Parts: sequence; structure tokens; C-alpha cells
Amino acid sequence: MKSAGLRKCGSALFVATAAACATPNQTRTGMSPDYVYRGQAEATLTSMECARRTLTRYDYEVWWDGAHEGAMRAERNFGGSQSGRSRGLITVNVPHDPGTVMYVTAERIESPGAVPGVLNPPPRPGPMPTPVPTGRRLGPQRVNPGEVANHARNVLRQCGMRILSEQRP
Repeated sequence: MKSAGLRKCGSALFVATAAACATPNQTRTGMSPDYVYRGQAEATLTSMECARRTLTRYDYEVWWDGAHEGAMRAERNFGGSQSGRSRGLITVNVPHDPGTVMYVTAERIESPGAVPGVLNPPPRPGPMPTPVPTGRRLGPQRVNPGEVANHARNVLRQCGMRILSEQRP
């Protein structure tokens, strides 16, 4: 009797452990829940200028340069997709105090495009039903950064001495 109870208990424990291992845990895998790539690397004296050159090489336009403050923001427009246009934003910070760590974030913002549909819809019989809210956002929203995160990681690799931490979406 006791061995059957132990087997049930052991198998339940095994199932719970297997489920915990199979379920992705954001803190365990270093994932970001908000679609923003975050990375840190040891900074050098030329990290900001190196980041500017690297981002320019990837066709980003540096639109805010607070080099004297140790911060820079760059943007790149990506071609239109079926769901709309998107732009990549990368921010680089090297605070002057202590000035030994470079922080890089990357995000991708997608704006909705024109909704494809019939130009002249046929008339509908009867009264129109009340629209039901679907919860779909119509404004710009953050999406998986993909290629933008790769560019940010390359900035860390090329302009820092070594990567200290990363948080990927």
C-alpha cells in the first residue's frame, strides 16, 4: 500500500518538475516581457563615438545626441509590411559617473497601415449591428525588435570591452 502511494506521489512530483522545466521562465531565460532588448557592456573612452559610427553603418539616423551627457538615440525606418510601417529605435547611454558601463536598448514600433478591403461594399440589408469592441489597438505599438536587437547587440560587441548582461524579448 505504501509503495503505491509513494509511486503516485513520486509521479506527481515528476510531472510538476517536468512542467516547470518546459515552461519558459523570463527570469531564468533572460527574456524581456515588454519587447525591449536591453544590454550592458564595459565601456571604453570611445564607446559613444564607436556606437555613432556603428549605427550610421546600419543606416540609423542619430536624431538626438547628448554626447556631453553620455546619451544618444538613433532611429531607422523599415519598409512597409502588410500590417503597416515600422521603425527601429536604439538608445545608447554611457553615464559619466562612473562611466565604466555602456547601456543599450532596442525597440521596434509598428504603426498601422491602410486596412485592405473592398472599395465599394455592397449594401447590407437591415440595420447595422452595434460594433463589438475587439480590444485591438489602432495606434502604434511595440513589437518584437528582431533585427533591431541584433544591431544593438553588435553595438555592444564592437564598442564595449565585454558584454555584462543582456535581456532579450
